[in-house]
Amino acid sequence: EYETRSDRRQYAAKMPCCGSNEVLRWREHFKWDTKDSDVWLQCPACGEKVNYMPTLVGGLHKLAGITAPAFIPLKAKYLIKDCKLWADKYKVKYQFNRYFPIKTLNLMRAALVAEKDNFFRSFVDKAFNAIWVDSLNMNDEEVFLKFIKAQDVNTDLFSLKYNDPVIKNDLIKRTNDSFIKGIFGVPSFIVNGKMFWGQDRLEFVFSEAKK
Repeated sequence: EYETRSDRRQYAAKMPCCGSNEVLRWREHFKWDTKDSDVWLQCPACGEKVNYMPTLVGGLHKLAGITAPAFIPLKAKYLIKDCKLWADKYKVKYQFNRYFPIKTLNLMRAALVAEKDNFFRSFVDKAFNAIWVDSLNMNDEEVFLKFIKAQDVNTDLFSLKYNDPVIKNDLIKRTNDSFIKGIFGVPSFIVNGKMFWGQDRLEFVFSEAKK
């Protein structure tokens, strides 16, 4: 389980590769491969790594013909309670976003730019906090641009980058590639060619990674 250890945002977690219980320190554990810009988490105990693949969940749902829980009243009501249960279990700050559902198209394109510019991990952390801790309306363009500006980047240049057709096509390709692999929702994990969907399946991810 994740456990807050200090205001430096250190967490203890079992590594999916070997089950070793390690304290995660972002600067030490999260790294960027400058060759292909893949972001990965490396386990200090055994050296295994986990690759991150940004994808557009709305695109996956469309390809798979799935209606998201947020648009099914009974499921949406349960989802709010379920998220709170998991947040309490992991002991993380959390509040259900009052503007949910959040349209993540620009966020995911921006994440790809952050990946290429080597600040993906901090971008992801801040995005999750903006949505699930601060309950910001990331559907609002002004709020979104203010969030981008807070990344300590040139906002105009960054906007040009995430609106670049190359970035747009990259996100489309990653989403299509994910669907081809059998992924229909997030988070999904692929270990040894096997797919596991949902953060509540991490136990099975760990077990498979040990094989």
